[in-house]
Amino acid sequence: MVIVDITQKLESLYVTVECSSLQILEDLWNDYCSEYLSGWAEDTFVTQEVLEELGLLSVKLRTTISEKEYKDCRVQFLKNLGVYDSLFHLYTWQN
Repeated sequence: MVIVDITQKLESLYVTVECSSLQILEDLWNDYCSEYLSGWAEDTFVTQEVLEELGLLSVKLRTTISEKEYKDCRVQFLKNLGVYDSLFHLYTWQN
């Protein structure tokens, strides 16, 4: 996984990442669902220097990943692997 962009808008920090494999995408999604990603983001972005600069004792971060974006990206990986078409045909065949 590679961070390709970090943008600040209002009170939010938008981090865009690029996943180079289906496994990395799945790991990212699992980390998000387990809330591990929020803790990682806090440990990475909220340093003592940042807290002092903002005059704060602590900051609680919350991460959000769009389920639609995750599913769309997953479908793209599966299509590239040739698996999606097989799964789709199997699914439609059974109905």
